[in-house]
Amino acid sequence: IATGLSFTPTDMVLHSDQLVYMAGASFVFEGTCRLNIPCPALVASTPTACPAGIHAFAATLPKLGAWIRTRANGVPTNGVTLVATGTATSPPTPLSTWLPSAPGCDLLVSPTALDVVPSWAGSTEWLLYCPNASNLLGLDLYQQFVGLTFAPSGLTDVTISNRLHLTIGSL
Repeated sequence: IATGLSFTPTDMVLHSDQLVYMAGASFVFEGTCRLNIPCPALVASTPTACPAGIHAFAATLPKLGAWIRTRANGVPTNGVTLVATGTATSPPTPLSTWLPSAPGCDLLVSPTALDVVPSWAGSTEWLLYCPNASNLLGLDLYQQFVGLTFAPSGLTDVTISNRLHLTIGSL
């Protein structure tokens, strides 16, 4: 935007070309302005001391207008896998407080959603479509996969993955 240009923005839209288009009610000139705002999609991982070996990773970068896909390997083949997702972390909460779990299997996410996902051959996948809405830029999501192992006698073990930290971006 040129120096000295005065206007009141009335609308901002993020397009697939990764540029923010602005429209205003009192432009000095006719037309649309373009403002390039780079906002990279980021992924980080925090390990736990859980010995079970569930490894979570991002299969795609968390970007606007795209599917966010995370995967986990090492989930129980004779059980259920839960995905805990939230917008905040939590102090390490030992799963052994409530469930049969090894020391070091700590929940590091403050979940706002808990999904049951199918597993096959020790792997699983979680999907979420991220709409192309600029108010989601920079949103942090935290996620862990929780494996529940069952036997005929009931629940026998609970394991947990590393924590994923996904920052939604446009690049």
